[in-house]
Amino acid sequence: MEEQYHIAICDDEEFWREKIKTFCMETSEKLQINFKIFLFKTGEELIQSDQVFQVLFLDVELGNIDGFEIGLVWKKQKRPGRIIYITSHDEWVQQAFKVQAFRYLYKDSDMEAGFQEALTEALREYREENDFLVFSGKKEYFIKIKDIQYIESLGDEMALHLEKDYIIVKETLKEINKRLDQRFYQCHKSYIVNMQNILKLENDKVYLKHGETVAVSVRRRKEMKKQYFQFIKSQAEYL
Repeated sequence: MEEQYHIAICDDEEFWREKIKTFCMETSEKLQINFKIFLFKTGEELIQSDQVFQVLFLDVELGNIDGFEIGLVWKKQKRPGRIIYITSHDEWVQQAFKVQAFRYLYKDSDMEAGFQEALTEALREYREENDFLVFSGKKEYFIKIKDIQYIESLGDEMALHLEKDYIIVKETLKEINKRLDQRFYQCHKSYIVNMQNILKLENDKVYLKHGETVAVSVRRRKEMKKQYFQFIKSQAEYL
């Protein structure tokens, strides 16, 4: 199933709700990213929603509860999502830093110019630091990348092995491999390992931090070592 990002737009003016929605759909079409957009008139409606959002566009001035109050509630409840504030007044910029806003956009004629860059960067950061979307049955799960130990092929399905549990997903190893980044390597026809969680690498197996071991096939041993050492080097350079 195609990966879909959930976007919240909270503004008490219909004009701006629809305008931001249009910008989102234009970005979706241009970059071939699938969005599901949720519109809210008030902060109360947004807070009461149990939906998981990857990006939130919040108007600063919303009435009973403003955008900054929503941001504080969002952080206090440890709810995921990058917050982009939208307003007509630049005096609110300093306040935005207090709630760790990802970006600040002005409601003016230049808004469209910076919109796509702000949205795509928010999604990129969110995806790198937080969740990986999978579907199991009719339910969707946002799984933290760091929690994935390894992925095991079960024919037309696969098992995502986490720290203390696993999830069965109706997707093949080949399909999910296309959605993974440089942190993952397919070390065997039946396994993809998360190199973030490797404790020790031996010739024919990988030892993971939470006690499990994963086989490394003969033909992939050399490349496995190469990829793992490159990954370690990249992490050291980043630090």
